[in-house]
Amino acid sequence: MVDVWSAGVILYIMLVGVPPFYGETAAESFEAVLKGNFRFPTSIFRSVSPEAKDLLRKMICKDVSKRLSADQVLRHTWVIMGGEAGSMADLT
Repeated sequence: MVDVWSAGVILYIMLVGVPPFYGETAAESFEAVLKGNFRFPTSIFRSVSPEAKDLLRKMICKDVSKRLSADQVLRHTWVIMGGEAGSMADLT
């Protein structure tokens, strides 16, 4: 069974083709994972919707108490919309 954090990392890679954490060496990459800092570089995230980025932030959150559960992921706007781009305001 894949946990939400790992699924978030996989989703990040599927959306843009690169991992969210990077280092020049395996040790640097591991350190980046431990710090939990990742970004959405404009050059590769230009076509990724704000909803998808919101979901990724909440899935890859370092703080487990703030990370979404699998059930919450399935109820997230981006998932409900079938991965389509759109405005969260449209749902309110």
